[in-house]
Amino acid sequence: MRSRTLPLCLLALLIASSVSANTLLTNGIPVSFVLPVPPTQGTFYGGDLGYAIYVPPGASSLTIDFEPGDQLYVCDVLVRLNSDVGFTGVGTLKYDYITPSGGGSKTLVISGQSFPSLQTGTYYIGFNVVSLDVQPALTLTATITGGGVPPIRTIAASTFDNDLDGWVRNSAASSLPGASQGDPTATLQWQTSGGNPSGFVQLSRLGAATVDALVAPAKFLGNVSGLVEPRFEFDLMPIAGAGPMTAVEIRIFGSDTAFSWLGSIPPAPGINFDPCAKLVLDPATGKSSCVSSGNSWFRYTASLHEPLWSRLAGAAPFAQVLTNIQRIEVIMTLSPFGETNGMDNFALRSRGTGPPNAVLAGYTGFVAGADGWTRNYPATSLDGATAGNTNSTLRWVPFEGNPGGYVRLASSGGPNRDFAVAPDRLVGDYTGLTNPQFEFDYQHTSLKGPSKPIEVHLIGAQSVFVWTGPVPTSTWTHYTVPLTSSVWTRTSGSDTLAQALANVQRVEISMQQSTGPEANGIDNVWLLPGPINPAPPAISANPVTVAFSAQLRGANPAPQPVSVTSIGGGTELNFSIAPTANWLKVSAPGGITPRTLNVWPEIAGLAPGAYDGAVTVTAPGTGLGPQTVAVSLTVNESSGPTPHFSAGGVVNAASSRTQLAPGSLGTLYGTGLGPATGVVASFIPGTGYLPTRLAGVRLVVKETSGAFLAEAPLLYVSNTQVNFQLPFETLGRLAVWLVVDNNGVLSDPQTVQVVSNAPGIFTWGENRAVAVNQDNSVNSAASAAVRGSTLTVYLTGQGPVTPNVPTGAAAPPGPLARSPFPAQAWIGGAPAKVLFVGLTPGLVGVLQINLVVPSSAPSGDSPLVVQINSATSNTPLVTVR
Repeated sequence: MRSRTLPLCLLALLIASSVSANTLLTNGIPVSFVLPVPPTQGTFYGGDLGYAIYVPPGASSLTIDFEPGDQLYVCDVLVRLNSDVGFTGVGTLKYDYITPSGGGSKTLVISGQSFPSLQTGTYYIGFNVVSLDVQPALTLTATITGGGVPPIRTIAASTFDNDLDGWVRNSAASSLPGASQGDPTATLQWQTSGGNPSGFVQLSRLGAATVDALVAPAKFLGNVSGLVEPRFEFDLMPIAGAGPMTAVEIRIFGSDTAFSWLGSIPPAPGINFDPCAKLVLDPATGKSSCVSSGNSWFRYTASLHEPLWSRLAGAAPFAQVLTNIQRIEVIMTLSPFGETNGMDNFALRSRGTGPPNAVLAGYTGFVAGADGWTRNYPATSLDGATAGNTNSTLRWVPFEGNPGGYVRLASSGGPNRDFAVAPDRLVGDYTGLTNPQFEFDYQHTSLKGPSKPIEVHLIGAQSVFVWTGPVPTSTWTHYTVPLTSSVWTRTSGSDTLAQALANVQRVEISMQQSTGPEANGIDNVWLLPGPINPAPPAISANPVTVAFSAQLRGANPAPQPVSVTSIGGGTELNFSIAPTANWLKVSAPGGITPRTLNVWPEIAGLAPGAYDGAVTVTAPGTGLGPQTVAVSLTVNESSGPTPHFSAGGVVNAASSRTQLAPGSLGTLYGTGLGPATGVVASFIPGTGYLPTRLAGVRLVVKETSGAFLAEAPLLYVSNTQVNFQLPFETLGRLAVWLVVDNNGVLSDPQTVQVVSNAPGIFTWGENRAVAVNQDNSVNSAASAAVRGSTLTVYLTGQGPVTPNVPTGAAAPPGPLARSPFPAQAWIGGAPAKVLFVGLTPGLVGVLQINLVVPSSAPSGDSPLVVQINSATSNTPLVTVR
């Protein structure tokens, strides 16, 4: 083990690392990324900004290739076995390997001849960057040669970061032997925060003599017999109740047989549970996540190893059940008394398949990245593979998918057709899958509109097969592609589709459907086996009654979930859901079971009183009877005054102009906006974030179409005034609506113009700029700035900054959040040299500009003007001598 001591200037800039946060690399797949802007002396990146790769037994070498995106910085790549690269003691950086010093591309080869020699285990990768204030763009590729045991792979997972992900509870009876049926009064809820991390699923029960369980969606079902060392992994947390008295349990069902796995009894719940006790900022993404208090998550691993499972019902062998799992239950009855328990991060994982090249059923939801998907450029030597356009790009988008993230290919419209190329795990032998099929969601965006149908290309056994679908639309649409010869056309070669499926070499999905530039997205890509002997289907909607209460002119009540499931062997059914009243809304017109939809009332225009309605669920073409969910709504008289905006009452908090920039501070004036006595906000305890609700007041920001966009962080609320930050989420909009919610009573929407930059200098007294002289005195007629000295001026309205700062968050002390736009300043018409333009650390939405007072500035009071990009500020006074 070698070590070195870094200079004190570098130690002061250390970023703490965490082994568990490293991003895992895929063998041979390049990953490109950008590190945060480093200080001028340099800094070390590891932990949540580092990477890792598993080296299996039998591997002969690990090659790490590093390519810088710019020559203006020097980067050392450091590697360590089974422990994160990082600091220990006072200033000692621990690592096993380091690339040669100097700039440019670098390659590090670790083999049996290296010192230390290559071993089985996880290799952690960090970076030591010396930069002249350049944001380092890097490309990293880790390639393993040899090795017979692959690392753990995730076959299917539910992170519950966006919704229930198809999970339901066992409220309806199942025909499968040994299946449980829970208490009809128990409730299943998706919690948006407090998980491990982000959202989780929560089941609450009153303590009836029933077995309440969570039932897994279809993506976990089917044939898992080809998996090597398969296991279920999940996190569980007792939240409320007297405490668990029985062990955690999972049940699996198939072939008219049920088996049970028992874990340990989890600890009793803590006290004062808060699912979002504090917010933690991720420096890599700029996003925050909730951390709960009072209780702890406990990780369970249920290996699908027969000796660990007990028979509950039926006579089929355990191995036969694994060939067609039809139902999975996670038992949430841990006590005979009332209780609330949570589950998160349920996953089916495996170390690979039996035959070396067998392909498993798989799913890619693009929740955390592109997951190995690439595009068809540069060209490959494989016969029949397409080659895309040079200037097209493929990237992962972390939002606006169906839901969550998705992969987007922006086609330049060149002569070659662009395709998305599936990762290596979808290459190999498909013959172990029964009735396999591809499924995926697709969305098209272009000015000219699509003119070509979607195509899927499958290359195998020296033949090319093409599936041709419909011309896509601009909305997310689900496509199913059975791997049967009747729907595929062979365009080259002589082998059959069955022969090709025994040796699939490449899978491509077309991403160029127009005659000009366009952008297409794919999401939720599945490779699934078909069901085996499904039981007769039935459809169920749960709960059977939903009740809402609202105030006149108040906000719509929060949506409530309705879970639509098909029972009887896990069969999927297409269904439609329709409301019977105009005021009743449903989040989607239907779908495929299992699916959870939201219902809610639109109360605008409704008078006080009681209303009854329903949503009806049908499965067209099945002959099954409809299921009805009764919905009731009570609209009460308003409990307070209705908020009203003054004419032109939304302005920049510093300049009082009516244009606002994303991230800037604003003020709105009116009546009935909040409490009679003004309330000043403080940061949420334990965080650097402003609240979005203060004294029962919130400020809702909407698209001009009426769609929800964000809630604005609040600084002050009163009956006649609200001070707020315009969310960064408004970036790219020309205008938005603001709606004041005063304890449930809503104002009419107020349109506000949004621009990229709208600088406003804060003022005090008689139009004096809020500015601080070089000696830290406030600039005034009695304390003038000296020519040639530094003057710090405080503004708002800068627009976006880099690196990004989340809406409502105090600007960090490092790296400093700078304005990416050019800035100029004048004092009394004399140009001033601008030294720095960026957010003030510790404050929200406040910009500071450090400038040099020009030698030609006139004496006495002079107007100060700041220009960012092409937008000019107000002109308050500063005093110069």
